[in-house]
Amino acid sequence: MNGHFWKVIVVSFWALRMSCSIFAQETEPAASPAPMAAFERMMTGDWRMTMQSGHSQYETWSWGPGQHSARRQTEGFGAAGEPWRALNVVYWHPGLNEIRLLGLSPFAQGVSEGVMSFDGDTADATLDLYQTMGRREMRRQWKFDGPDKYLMTLWEGTAISVLEPLGTWEYIRSERLVEKESVGDGETPKLSDHFQAFESLLGKTWEAKGERANGNPLHVRSTFEWTPYADYIYSRTVALDEERTHLLDTYIYRHTKDDTLRCLALSERGVVHEGTISVLEDGALQFDLTRYGGDKTVAQAVRLDLEKDGVLRQRVWGLENDQRALMIDIEFEKR
Repeated sequence: MNGHFWKVIVVSFWALRMSCSIFAQETEPAASPAPMAAFERMMTGDWRMTMQSGHSQYETWSWGPGQHSARRQTEGFGAAGEPWRALNVVYWHPGLNEIRLLGLSPFAQGVSEGVMSFDGDTADATLDLYQTMGRREMRRQWKFDGPDKYLMTLWEGTAISVLEPLGTWEYIRSERLVEKESVGDGETPKLSDHFQAFESLLGKTWEAKGERANGNPLHVRSTFEWTPYADYIYSRTVALDEERTHLLDTYIYRHTKDDTLRCLALSERGVVHEGTISVLEDGALQFDLTRYGGDKTVAQAVRLDLEKDGVLRQRVWGLENDQRALMIDIEFEKR
């Protein structure tokens, strides 16, 4: 695998953003952020949960671009005192007209996928949990008791009325960031083997310049970080205009179900890109994606080629009726 291609992988997602709103004909957002409004209550401070072992976990919520999505980062220790990091991403899916949830946790390489809904002060999620031992059907329920407390109950299966819960945990909000226990003292986690090609990308800032449909310049910046234990790469892309705009959140992870590298990209216009990553025989990267936005679902193939002069050529094809139509052909320089 050619590591140089991975160093500029971010440009593919910048170009995806451009293909959605700069070069395409769209003028309206893919969806209103209104379905996500119930998550506003989660956004201030830390949420602390203390287990019987005396160790604690802390949840921190933050909005995704355009408030069409939100992410919950969990850190602390597991039930046995092991270091713990976990991620939950909730987002409005314009193709399915529902709030979707993606969860990543360190126990048995857990990957959760499902649907979430709010009803007043209660939230429910029905999930498929993929772990190294196989697939499990799970259900979570959050019950809020005032603005600063909620109970989270976990069931295996989907019928709450006939199943005993696996556990119930109490979360309390701290308006000020609390002093957290240090996770993983004495041992520095190593980057997972399936992310080795990303190593030179992490901890750096990447920039590109382009042009908007109205002729105004576009200057974007993206950073990458790897989260140990939860084992995913998060990329945040912003526009460096007069007013900084959070353009895109991208999550890259290995799916335990089929051992494939997946990506989920969420834009500030509510567009959702989902797909897989592969390396072609000539060393180019290809993203096989489905783009959900507005009333139309579009299959796209994105190809990245690093030219001999160090310029990255990025092309996007729309796929329809077994025909490939070239939509974008751009070159980027690495900053």
